[in-house]
Amino acid sequence: MAFIETLDGAELVIDYEINGAIYHSVLHIRDNTGWDLTSLEECRDTIQNSLVNGDGSVFCDNVTITGFTLTDVSVYGGLQVTNQVTPLLVGTAIDNSASVNNALGVKKNTAKTGRAFWGYLYHIGVPEGAIGDTVIDPLYIASVVSFWNDFTTDLFNQGFGVCVRQKQINGVAQNPYQLERVTSWSVANAKVASVKRRLRR
Repeated sequence: MAFIETLDGAELVIDYEINGAIYHSVLHIRDNTGWDLTSLEECRDTIQNSLVNGDGSVFCDNVTITGFTLTDVSVYGGLQVTNQVTPLLVGTAIDNSASVNNALGVKKNTAKTGRAFWGYLYHIGVPEGAIGDTVIDPLYIASVVSFWNDFTTDLFNQGFGVCVRQKQINGVAQNPYQLERVTSWSVANAKVASVKRRLRR
């Protein structure tokens, strides 16, 4: 598949280790002034600090965020930086972790409406104790939403935007891909989501 640039975009790949297996979540970050090594390193440090100081209780104690890569995807072969501290975050919820195929779908909201302007992150490492008949405990949901809202705010305060990437808008393919800044996170459906086909391993 041919590479398509993302306007002012960088791709953030967060690495998780769960019982010896490695999994990934992908987010997109925008810098309105464009990316260079300095801005990538500044964003890397902001991401790193946010994760290191994040609430470990939203992950089981067998979950570790081991690292991340941040790559400029506004150009082909863009610069890449990686975390300088490891581990970044170790889960503190003392419980068995639900199967990695069972996750909490956390919605990325933007200021615009329409399918092109929202997305999901599938939050893994959900404690079994937070799940009852497939419905996830509302207090746990609130903690997860707060975790990702805090992460987004930490980046925004340093001039970076967590974004939804649009490959199509109103059925029209975008080249380059576009970005819309995430304004908040939420959970519209408190049921466990199956992510077998969505998680990158």
